[in-house]
Amino acid sequence: MDQSNPLLQERMSFRFTGTGAEYFKIWIVNVFLTLITLGIYSAWAKVRRNRYLYASTRLENASFEYLAQPLQILKGRLIAVGLLVVYVASEYVSPLLQLAEALAFLIFLPWLVIRGRAFTLRNSAYRNITFGFRANYREAAGIFILWPILVALSLGMLYPAYVWRRSKFLVEFSAFGAQAFGFTATWRGFYLAYIKFVLLVVGIVVLIVAIGLAAFAPGSESSGMPMPGPVAILAALIALLAALTYIHVAVINLTWSALEIGGMRTHSELRTPAMFWIAFSSMIAIVASFGLLIPWATVRMMRYRVERLTLLGSEHLDELLGAGRSVDVGAAGEELSDLLGVDVAV
Repeated sequence: MDQSNPLLQERMSFRFTGTGAEYFKIWIVNVFLTLITLGIYSAWAKVRRNRYLYASTRLENASFEYLAQPLQILKGRLIAVGLLVVYVASEYVSPLLQLAEALAFLIFLPWLVIRGRAFTLRNSAYRNITFGFRANYREAAGIFILWPILVALSLGMLYPAYVWRRSKFLVEFSAFGAQAFGFTATWRGFYLAYIKFVLLVVGIVVLIVAIGLAAFAPGSESSGMPMPGPVAILAALIALLAALTYIHVAVINLTWSALEIGGMRTHSELRTPAMFWIAFSSMIAIVASFGLLIPWATVRMMRYRVERLTLLGSEHLDELLGAGRSVDVGAAGEELSDLLGVDVAV
């Protein structure tokens, strides 16, 4: 079989079997218990939520698993809350002390990213084989400290290259058991996507300015030209949301279509119109229901994203599973990064 031609490779689609009704039962209990315990139950809520969503994601009739324990997460969150209190309190002691703490956090950031991602992947499994992440501090510091500085110095011109380099870092240091992932995307695809995004935004801004100038031009009222008003502002916001959806979809497709492992690769086929409609209509439904339709919206988005993902070359899956073994990752610091939200997902 010619592995260079995707059309000739065996394909296997991911499936999502969760339903809004099932997830609502988990979600409403999580919200209630988190509120009455003043947030303490949130660690258990996260585990219950992730276990359901993972178990609902299937490949070849097997589900993914979320293995983290609530006490791990709770311990890290208590430590992080304590550090946050110290940081806020330091403002009343000395602004210089708070600045020093902020700089210390910046130096600490790469380590938090590593531990956060290692925690997430180590507690994710498929057919009893866990994922892993094995980057070191120096490599992470280059991505999360040096690269943002370069982007700022370039006035944003290097941002697409940074997004590509960050994705490459997160993928190539990830593994399934003992098998590392590869990343085949190039920086050119990311630049092309961001150039299109910038052109879309510029076009929207020009259109808004043109409408405004026409509306406020002399004689516009007598000619029946409507004033921009709330409708025009709403239309502009929707257009900007559509542009943001485009770049979000483009980055996901570029990234998830470049993952390789054991003779296989994934392929993502998200579409901007579908993604935009799901996000926009879900947002309206959540607002109209005062938040009660959040579970429905979550499941709806998960199903679309998961079921637009395909595994190519899936005839090698049994070989990969047979050779796989889980590699343990140290737990130090991973709970802290979980609370701080430093984990960077691919």
